Amino acid sequence: MLKFLSFSVSGKTHSTISKIAQYICWLAFIGVMGFFAYTGFQAHKEINSIGSDYSTVEAKFSLNRIEENTSRGKKTGATYHFDYVYLANEKTYTGSFVSNEKNADDYTDSETVNIAYSNTKPELSKRFSVVEKGYSLKSYILRMLFIFVLLGFFALLVFGFITEYLFVNKDAPPEEETDDE
Repeated sequence: MLKFLSFSVSGKTHSTISKIAQYICWLAFIGVMGFFAYTGFQAHKEINSIGSDYSTVEAKFSLNRIEENTSRGKKTGATYHFDYVYLANEKTYTGSFVSNEKNADDYTDSETVNIAYSNTKPELSKRFSVVEKGYSLKSYILRMLFIFVLLGFFALLVFGFITEYLFVNKDAPPEEETDDE
């Protein structure tokens, strides 16, 4: 498998590369996990600030643009970007949200969307369904746990690829092939 992308190195060099790869994978795991935890916590904090003291209003919205998602030249779906305008404390505020192609049908049939905005900071707003669903700390912790496991698995795959396929120990004894009969 991928013999053209394989480099034979001595046992000592392989050991050094394994240590370096281990540190790089750990640093990447911690960095990416930190990034996801930070951005997730910021989103949770924003939803929490809206959800602690909010008002709801029906806001008029419009379709801003549609981005087609492609993979290998084939259309795989679309992302719909909507903008909305709402009135709070006799001031006009704007916001936006994104929806995938399957859920966009719920919005294309309507002219208004239910918005929740913070009474203390009316410029902070989200769709009411998002505020209602994302308000709990449990959902944030479950998302972070899922990302933790997924990133850990990915880091192990990358480490295994680097140490077993990319840099091969030429001093290691050859593996014995067994016949499974």
